[in-house]
Amino acid sequence: MDDLIFDHEAYSEYMDDLNNSQGFYVTTSDNGRKLLGGIRRISKNQDHLYQRAEIAAVYAVEQHNKKELKRTLKFLKIVNLNIGPTAGVIY
Repeated sequence: MDDLIFDHEAYSEYMDDLNNSQGFYVTTSDNGRKLLGGIRRISKNQDHLYQRAEIAAVYAVEQHNKKELKRTLKFLKIVNLNIGPTAGVIY
């Protein structure tokens, strides 16, 4: 379990990354530790997460287009996928 917890320096580095990227790109620390419950980058080989994220993104674009008739959007692809685990998942 110790490998899942940041020390103070690594946690500070993680929070700087998170704040500077607005949550769009977060790295692990140099020693490879991850913050339990922190935002993580998802690799493309995790198909089930990419599929769920794509469904959510398409839905969000459809909802936007229902409200905005002049400037509609078109979903093309996921460029980068990060998740923030909660009771569910935040994409």
